[in-house]
Amino acid sequence: MAEWQTLGTVDPPAAPHRNGELDEASRALLAAVDRLPEQERVVVMLNYFSGQPVSAIAQMTGRPIGTVTVQLTRARARLRTWLEALS
Repeated sequence: MAEWQTLGTVDPPAAPHRNGELDEASRALLAAVDRLPEQERVVVMLNYFSGQPVSAIAQMTGRPIGTVTVQLTRARARLRTWLEALS
């Protein structure tokens, strides 16, 4: 099993607990990430939660760098749309 395929079993890092609003925002973000198509969710998790650069994600997943970049761009657009609809 590839390293990126085990991401579903890893809990994302806890957000700092400054106030209830941040907790709610963190929960909304994680729920939105969970809604992403699998290919986009994987690259988001590797990039934002694991801190992997695009080149490493491409190598881990066997995808071209351009594909990973497009998947991140699309994922960010989806997340922005979904999260803006909540506010």
